[in-house]
Amino acid sequence: MLRAFYLVIILCCVLPTAFGLAGVAVSSLGYIPPLEMHSVTLSGFAMVFSWEGVWQSIGMTVYSAIASTYLACLITFAILQASWGTRFWRSIEVALSPLLAVPHVAFAIGFAFLFAPTGVGARLISSTLGYDASAQGVEDLALLVKDPYALGMIIMLALKEVPFLILMSISVLQQVKVNQIEKVSASLGYNRAQAWWKCVFPQWLAKLRFPMLAVMAYGLSVVDVALIIGPTNPPTFAVLVWQWFNDPDLTLLPRAAAGAVVLFGISLMLIGVARLVEWAVTKGARTWQYSGRCGIALPGKSVFTALAVLSALMIRLCSSGASHSVGVSPICYQVAIACDSGSTSGHQF
Repeated sequence: MLRAFYLVIILCCVLPTAFGLAGVAVSSLGYIPPLEMHSVTLSGFAMVFSWEGVWQSIGMTVYSAIASTYLACLITFAILQASWGTRFWRSIEVALSPLLAVPHVAFAIGFAFLFAPTGVGARLISSTLGYDASAQGVEDLALLVKDPYALGMIIMLALKEVPFLILMSISVLQQVKVNQIEKVSASLGYNRAQAWWKCVFPQWLAKLRFPMLAVMAYGLSVVDVALIIGPTNPPTFAVLVWQWFNDPDLTLLPRAAAGAVVLFGISLMLIGVARLVEWAVTKGARTWQYSGRCGIALPGKSVFTALAVLSALMIRLCSSGASHSVGVSPICYQVAIACDSGSTSGHQF
């Protein structure tokens, strides 16, 4: 009965999007009757893969999505390992709501205000250590904002998704019964860190499958964050597809639809990769779970404190920069204006 109800829920979620997927798939084949396109061709896919830099864009999109997802997973596990069942956990529960309420775009703009080459962070380093940004080249300055390797976007997405994964982990850890596992492990001579790595982590990772897939899918298809702090030459593949859809030449619509189909295929591929990684860690190569007593105590409390402080600072910088343009860097002013115009035009991010 439960399985049938589960299948009904899946169908209710999938069916509304089926018509949109079918429309995009048909358009990618060049069949768009309102535009007098009646022949089925693969020219749209040919235009996608003949675009200069498209393979670099796809590769950067894939690795940034995977890196940000598993970095967020590691940070989340570190926080849970260090704080679950302690008095510090109450502070985390109180801080979760405001952290989750911060939009991704606002977080990205605050990140740009803080880590841009002429942002607040660079100014603090310049004033305290005498760092001269004007003496550096463009590639040296673009370390976390608009950097060609998407490192800033990876870090920003990972930090933003940690509160979500913590929230999803609360019910997971209650099902795992961590307190009983810790007691049994302690009776066998394992400390808290070893018990979490060898007993809690495999069960937690398996039950966190769908939240992890949601985080990975978002990191793969995100556009607004990539426009603010992501690379530009070439941009991520999601941004590239978005630009193609905004092309005023409607005869190029098959290219945009084909790009969306390719992005959908990449997301399915990453789902398979994530499932393979989960199987390898929890079942395939699980010798580490019972061989030896290796278990690293991660500094989760310090990590969460730093995350909370950075988040508060980013939001403060974003709100003050959007309201006052005096004294902020050009890149920060541009993204602040973009955030302000987006909010006044009714867009929800």
